[in-house]
Amino acid sequence: MAITVSTQVIEDGPRNYVVLLSGEISGGEQELFVNKIDVSTLTALPGGNAPTRLALEGFQGSTIGIPVRLYWAGTPNKLIWGFPANFSETNKFRCAGPIKNDATSYTGDVLLSTDPAEADGSYSLTLFFKKKYA
Repeated sequence: MAITVSTQVIEDGPRNYVVLLSGEISGGEQELFVNKIDVSTLTALPGGNAPTRLALEGFQGSTIGIPVRLYWAGTPNKLIWGFPANFSETNKFRCAGPIKNDATSYTGDVLLSTDPAEADGSYSLTLFFKKKYA
């Protein structure tokens, strides 16, 4: 039983942050509120202003055998989006506006949780964020 995960930053510019989160989980294992994006490590503006939070503008995702949930880190953590097991979809929120971080006492970070895998499962999520500055 094991968990193998990876995070690949595709873009970390002054406005946009795009990341690919992927993982393979063996039976019985799970990820529970794992910090996948630490906003304090993102590239700052040329003038030195660092981003304080993100807004989710869209995703391209798939899950096999396990549901996955994304959260804004805060007190308490706030659900961003849930991906059911055996899911494959692309969604853009730009027309309605991005999903903003509305967690109370937010850190700006993004967390990921899965349910315990009864069998082997995997996920692949490409997430498109817009950076927000204080």
